[in-house]
Amino acid sequence: MGTTLVTGATGTTGSRTAARLVAAGHRVRAASRHAT
Repeated sequence: MGTTLVTGATGTTGSRTAARLVAAGHRVRAASRHAT
């Protein structure tokens, strides 16, 4: 399975999307405007 890029990963929708993808076994790369 490939890697999925989630933009806006520090926001509500992006963080929930990233968490669901990881829980489903996907590899996730997260991007945001500011480093946290």
